[in-house]
Amino acid sequence: MSFSKIGWLAGRGYDILMVRIPAKWIETETRCAGHFVPVVWENMADPIITGREELGWPKLFADISVSDFSEKSAKVTSSWDGHRFFDFRASGFEPLVQAPAPKPMVFEKYIPATGKPGYSDAHYLTITVPDGPEPQVQSTEIGEGQFAFTQASWEQMPTQYPIVNALSDLPLDDFSPVIKTASIFGGDGSAQRKLRM
Repeated sequence: MSFSKIGWLAGRGYDILMVRIPAKWIETETRCAGHFVPVVWENMADPIITGREELGWPKLFADISVSDFSEKSAKVTSSWDGHRFFDFRASGFEPLVQAPAPKPMVFEKYIPATGKPGYSDAHYLTITVPDGPEPQVQSTEIGEGQFAFTQASWEQMPTQYPIVNALSDLPLDDFSPVIKTASIFGGDGSAQRKLRM
């Protein structure tokens, strides 16, 4: 996911690599469906810091390279200090009449307590909710693609290798279609809230 022309960043942008797992849950006796997001990588410090503390997203830093995003193909790689741990390729894009409706995403907010190993100052689930005007969808396309996480050693990614290796070990037997959407968002994520259990 690539963001550009962000107002609070004086027009700058950044890229996101987000892992989303289909999930179902019950919130205040209502059955809900969406995605659980165990980890998010971004390539700019400011949205990582604010996203962790204000929104409760589990954000980490990585270099994210969108090296080809033509009309018919896309290629994205992610690395940390020179070690490439993620590759994504997509091609064969064709117009899609209607974009799929966005689904809520659930995150685990965890902020460790200072001076108390094993304890937290905050530990709960947060959820995305709509904020601001409806996104203005400019185009939606569907294509085929594949992605893969590459194993890392402690020397290559000393603080992130357990995450990358766990994702690399997951079986990937089927790839859903790739959906490419260009939109103008009016919200800023500030309506993120605690999940009510």
